[in-house]
Amino acid sequence: MTSKRNSLWACATVLLLLVACSAQRENDFIQDDGEWITGKIVVSGTEGSIFTTLQRTDQAPIRLVGELEDELRRLSGAMVHVWGSPASREGATFMEAVVVESYEVASISGQTPYVGVLVHRDDTFWLAMADDTLQLTAVPDQLLAGDGAKVWILGRMGGGILQVQSHGVIVPGR
Repeated sequence: MTSKRNSLWACATVLLLLVACSAQRENDFIQDDGEWITGKIVVSGTEGSIFTTLQRTDQAPIRLVGELEDELRRLSGAMVHVWGSPASREGATFMEAVVVESYEVASISGQTPYVGVLVHRDDTFWLAMADDTLQLTAVPDQLLAGDGAKVWILGRMGGGILQVQSHGVIVPGR
C-alpha cells in the first residue's frame, strides 16, 4: 500500500512540475509589451487551413496572426523582423502565436529589398518609401498596372534611379 501511495505521489509531483514548467514557458518568446523577432516566413497547410509562420534559427517556429498575415504570406521565403504581442491561447494551436503589429523585410534571396508603394506619375514610375522616393526604370509589365501597390524591389541603384531586376507584390494596387 505504501509503495502504491509513493508511486502516486511521485506521479503527481512530476505532473505538477510539468504543468508549472509549461505555464512558465508559455509566451516566453516575446514580452507582453511586444518586441522584434526575426526569422524566415514559411507558409504551410492545405487549402482551407493555411497558416503563416516565422521560422527562427535554432528555435521553434511561431505562428503569425492578425491583420498583416496576408501581407506576410506574400513574403514567403523572405527574412523579416516582426513586432507584435503574444496571441491569446484561446482555441490553442500546436505552436506559440504572435499578433503582428508591424514588420520590416530584412532580405529576399540574400539581398536587402526596397519596400514601398508604387506610384505612376507623368509616364514615370516611382517607389514611395517611408523615408525616400526613388524613380524606377526597367519596370516589368507585371507592375505597369500596379499603381498604389505595396511592393518589394531588388535592383541596381545608379544616379538616384533604381533599375528593377526582381520584384514582388505585397498588397495589390487599385
